[in-house]
Amino acid sequence: MEPPKNRSHTPIVSVNDYDKIDAQYIPNTDARALSIGQSTWDRKDISLKIWRHNGKQWKGNSEEMPIIRWLNPGRYQIKDDTIKKIDDEDRRFYY
Repeated sequence: MEPPKNRSHTPIVSVNDYDKIDAQYIPNTDARALSIGQSTWDRKDISLKIWRHNGKQWKGNSEEMPIIRWLNPGRYQIKDDTIKKIDDEDRRFYY
């Protein structure tokens, strides 16, 4: 299912029919699509959105978050039960 285009979050790229690939939640998921697009709160920001559908209509509780919150975990490395932050400038690890 394709996400709606008439909402305040405007998809730029989307994964349609996500309910068919939603890992352990198949076939009981209400997540129908994922998208990266212009955010609801500021048209200059990019956000990720999970589009939920109940079989009749799009649900209002679809999650949306700034893309930086999704990208930030990539700045950390977990090794030997210790989380290390990667420094941007010289790529050294901080504890």
